[in-house]
Amino acid sequence: MYGAGLPKKDMDNAKKTAVITSAIGPLLPGERVIMFLSHLTNISDSSTPHTGIGINGFHYDNTGSDDIVWCCAMTFHRVILFSFHESDFDRLSSFSPLTPSGVDTISSPSSSSSTPPPSSSSSSSSSLPTTSKTNRTSSESSPSSNRRQYSSHSGVSFAASRELELLDKTASISRQYQNYYLGQHPLKHYVIQMPLASIERIEKTSDVSINGFTSSSPLMRHKTANNMKTFQSNAAAIINGMNTSSSTGSMGNALSQQRVVSSGLIIHGKDNARYIKFFTPSHADCSRAQEALNTYAFPGRRNLGYLFAFESRRAEVMASVGTDGHGSSGNQFIHNGTTNAMGASSPNNLSTRATPRRFDALVEFGRMGIGQPQSFRVRNNHHPHDGSRIETVTMPSPWRPILKANANYALCQSYPSILFGPASVDDSTPEGLRLIRKVAAFRSEGRTVALTWSSNRDGASLWRSAQPKVGLQGNRSEYDEQYLQKIASCAASARINSDSAGLSRRKPTREFMKMLTGCINESDLCLENFSTGSGSGGSRNVPIVNKCIMKIFDLRPKSAAMANRTAGYGYENTTYYPNTSLSFHNIGNIHAVRDSYQKISNLCTNQNVNDMQWAQLVEETKWLYHIRLILSVSWQAAFHVRYNRLPVLLHCSHGWDRTSQVAALSQLFLDEYYRTRAGFSCLIEKDFLAFGHPFHTRCGHGEGRGGGSGGGNDLLSGGGGGQGSGVDEGQICPIFIQFLDCVYQIVRQYPDYFEFNTKYLLLLSEHVYSCRFGTLLCDTERERELVASIRQRTHCLWEYLDSCPDLVNKGYVSKTMRTSETSIMTPNGVVQEDNNDHDDDYLPEDSGALLMPLPTLLRNVTLWVDRHCMHGPKPTLRCLPSDLSMSAFDQKNHPQHLMFGVDDGKELQLEEAREQAQRWKDIALAREQELLELKQKLKDGIHNHDKKEDS
Repeated sequence: MYGAGLPKKDMDNAKKTAVITSAIGPLLPGERVIMFLSHLTNISDSSTPHTGIGINGFHYDNTGSDDIVWCCAMTFHRVILFSFHESDFDRLSSFSPLTPSGVDTISSPSSSSSTPPPSSSSSSSSSLPTTSKTNRTSSESSPSSNRRQYSSHSGVSFAASRELELLDKTASISRQYQNYYLGQHPLKHYVIQMPLASIERIEKTSDVSINGFTSSSPLMRHKTANNMKTFQSNAAAIINGMNTSSSTGSMGNALSQQRVVSSGLIIHGKDNARYIKFFTPSHADCSRAQEALNTYAFPGRRNLGYLFAFESRRAEVMASVGTDGHGSSGNQFIHNGTTNAMGASSPNNLSTRATPRRFDALVEFGRMGIGQPQSFRVRNNHHPHDGSRIETVTMPSPWRPILKANANYALCQSYPSILFGPASVDDSTPEGLRLIRKVAAFRSEGRTVALTWSSNRDGASLWRSAQPKVGLQGNRSEYDEQYLQKIASCAASARINSDSAGLSRRKPTREFMKMLTGCINESDLCLENFSTGSGSGGSRNVPIVNKCIMKIFDLRPKSAAMANRTAGYGYENTTYYPNTSLSFHNIGNIHAVRDSYQKISNLCTNQNVNDMQWAQLVEETKWLYHIRLILSVSWQAAFHVRYNRLPVLLHCSHGWDRTSQVAALSQLFLDEYYRTRAGFSCLIEKDFLAFGHPFHTRCGHGEGRGGGSGGGNDLLSGGGGGQGSGVDEGQICPIFIQFLDCVYQIVRQYPDYFEFNTKYLLLLSEHVYSCRFGTLLCDTERERELVASIRQRTHCLWEYLDSCPDLVNKGYVSKTMRTSETSIMTPNGVVQEDNNDHDDDYLPEDSGALLMPLPTLLRNVTLWVDRHCMHGPKPTLRCLPSDLSMSAFDQKNHPQHLMFGVDDGKELQLEEAREQAQRWKDIALAREQELLELKQKLKDGIHNHDKKEDS
């Protein structure tokens, strides 16, 4: 059975190419089709009841045609299910689409597409799948001349705008199924696709059809109970008596013409509880498709070079590896298990363009004014001679770079090679280097205390580390205590110098502080006297002015921190850390986050959910509770840095999950630069990538769901390919998705403070699991730079996002230019001067802080519907009315059937209101001009009349 009684038509490679190109457009560079199936049946996915895709493989469109045929194509990057009309099949012969790279070598399911990737211990590269060496330019990114052109980086076309359109058209974001056209081509297609890297598991299934309807058909579901029982018993008998290895022809001889058993696959995604389901014409095709998907979707940790991020530039990399000094080909480096388990050549042997880093430690911390003296122009109102006089004040930096301690990642493999610490510790001296190593030895995984952000005018700063190794015996380290004391001392000295130079900010009134905090943890936030110590002498109050004080945020629940003492870890005893304060903030661990995310995903894809209790059900998943908790803690850390001018140390257990989230969000509140596109990418590269958030471990790149234990952080360890190979399911957790959700809440509430919009975050979240780009691969900076050569071998996600103008917030207003009488440091590191006189001696925030009232932030947290309900079966977002969409969009670029989300509707309504206001303004100006002319004529007439009377 190939469809609803439709005859199967032979398709040669040319027609397969035409079908694929007409449905999805040209393939990406390096994307080659390795499997093709046609005449699939019973197509469905997690959004089927909403999108209108019929689970019998066809559905009626507005023309009344029911001859839709479904095909499946698998490439190195994705599995694609798409439809076309059988009646339009012959028109493909007259259609001349652009030939995508690699499509001319389409393989059938019986070809070598299911050949496993070569073993990482093999030094031969002859068995590698080859890709075309031709990269398309931006003019080739669409089969239609009227389609939007996209920017290009080094000859590589980035079609972020096109993917954003496809996301609107194919994803079920509260939209009916979309009837859209590619350019002027008349063929109509429905597309469902999933990146191979985002597949969690592949499940084989069977179904029985009687008289053209399956057991899961809507028609069969409406039969009476007795008829359904009879149908199910007959279906079970057919399945039990069937030889599953037989072909379609032999099965037809055993069964009647009215009863057909078909095999299919259910592809489960890692994200959003999404699935895709389809049935193949024969059992052999189903088995081969399952084998091919298992092979290329789960290459295993040692074969990550087969992820599409590496395939997309494989031809370029292979060509760049020249002949070495001994005359042997540079291809020997590819897939050499003993040299490089990622299939990477040594960076010294690659001449390909390396994508630039968004985070360079010396450049970024130099932008903050760290490591060099800062000059400010201030007004001296107490000068003995001039009374009021502008003077230049030079402030020494309280922090300095640590260049040698971790230069070769010997101190900590999960930390960046360049760190920053107190200026009183010099790692170029034996004493300083010994102190730094001792502190790292006392912290989990060697993750020592390191600076991540600082103000350029005082000691207010953010620090991060892992938990200390206290244990049940209450171990202590005098070196760790001394190091934290040096940080507090340098911060206090900088604050004293700032106050003496007149650079200090005037602290708001207590009433204003209470309004900001909303009486949430008010006693800890609104500091007047600093409570410290809990020894035998009890707590004591130390005045906050000119004292060496430091806040320590343990992001875990106190019960979890105490439980970790049994494993040799724990938390700081403030008795041994003078003038410090420790607080616990109850953020859940990866297991709590994973459980909550699974609940919210299952809820959003549940067809039978009770919509009357939707808000209650969403809250019961505790996903929004975790979001509010992280935002609250991040806001409090930023508050201490901004208003109390304190150094704040953040840590959880290992310091790479919750610590990265809170540190990055706090900097979004504190520094306007991180609210730009360039700054946001720099922030992610700094606090997630450089500081060792384990993306591979948390996302399971190249590994599916199954047994096995984790292979550790070293890419040289792990097993071979196959579903579930070497993956530790207990370590998988959507930490980065949770962080993006927190950012979404701030952007949604305060969009004019961000250069990017929520679509930017949506598209970024789509590529966390896609492995189309290498930016978010691997666990540490060491693995990316020394092992995998990510920047030389893969494309950059940030360049891709920057190529799409639709991701830019047109209403963004920079706040950095608000200055007073002193010079400030801009995000570009340029000192700007303001010579205007000001009577207010309060110095505005030099980095454009965004600290809204905390209750406002928390009470407006809502579900990120675009993200979590993307593949849900029910409409969730209010859509844009068709009359507004028709008037606001060009029909050539935006099909009339496309419906946009509520956020897009607000933008369009605002734009239309602005246009109407401008039209009325023009009319008013024209009428005003007419009145002026009439007044002038009347005045001239009166003047002439007076002249005549005088004469």
